[in-house]
Amino acid sequence: MTTSTQEMGMPPPNRFDVFATREGGMGTVYFCHDKLLDMDVALKTIKPGKETSTTDRMLATFSREARIWIELGSLKEIVQAFYILTVESGSHLTPYLGLEYIVGKEDIGVTLADWIRKKRLTRELTLQFAIQISQGMASVTR
Repeated sequence: MTTSTQEMGMPPPNRFDVFATREGGMGTVYFCHDKLLDMDVALKTIKPGKETSTTDRMLATFSREARIWIELGSLKEIVQAFYILTVESGSHLTPYLGLEYIVGKEDIGVTLADWIRKKRLTRELTLQFAIQISQGMASVTR
């Protein structure tokens, strides 16, 4: 699926209402409402390199990993991936991976990094997270 958008990197406004953004080391996640599917999603994308736009190799790697993630289907231990969307931004393409939107604990957040940063990990909770991460890894390697 390919669409066109004017603002580089932003999801197409005719389909998505963005309500939050989170930057990571290699990409950006847009938290938005998908008007077509009438559901909240997290759209993950890769950042273009400093000197050039997203390379063909980066696009191929992102797409391959996204397809594998989608093929995993619905497993309780991992965030579900629904679709890949490619947006034309001028002369280059921006890929997005549509993911299940998860609401974190209100005063903490949704990621393990949020829990660590807020110093909210007890020994018991750390063990619970370790078990859940291990179960998730075991699920995807079966």
